[in-house]
Amino acid sequence: MTDKDAKDLTLDQLNDQEALALMALARQIIAMDGRLSEGERDALEDIAAAMGTERYDEMIERSAQLVDSEEALERYVGAVDRQAAREAIYGALFDLAANCSMDPTELDVLEWVAEEWDLEVQDLDRDEDDDADSDDDEEEDDDEEEDDDDEA
Repeated sequence: MTDKDAKDLTLDQLNDQEALALMALARQIIAMDGRLSEGERDALEDIAAAMGTERYDEMIERSAQLVDSEEALERYVGAVDRQAAREAIYGALFDLAANCSMDPTELDVLEWVAEEWDLEVQDLDRDEDDDADSDDDEEEDDDEEEDDDDEA
């Protein structure tokens, strides 16, 4: 497989273990807020279309057992070793979570997956505290500049 092929991996190219990890993680994201929103339903339909409906149905059924066992889920997620598969799965999970307002617990799942797979992703939970920290840093820089001017 060439580098170009790796970047263009589609969900129908996932092996069974990767597809099972995707569906177990998708189940976990949906379960976080306790309901299946219309946006999440649409995203699942997109995943089904990309994977193939028959395979999707099989994987969603098999993944039910993984959601009940944190150890099994961690084992399946940890066993996904193809970088292109990791990126394709993460992208599908991000789309799933983003299809409605992203719940903080859904962010926890995405951040855990990104950490497990060493994916470089933007800070998904940037909040006012982060902005305040940034403002504090700017104020410190301004203070240092003023001190430098005073010394000159």
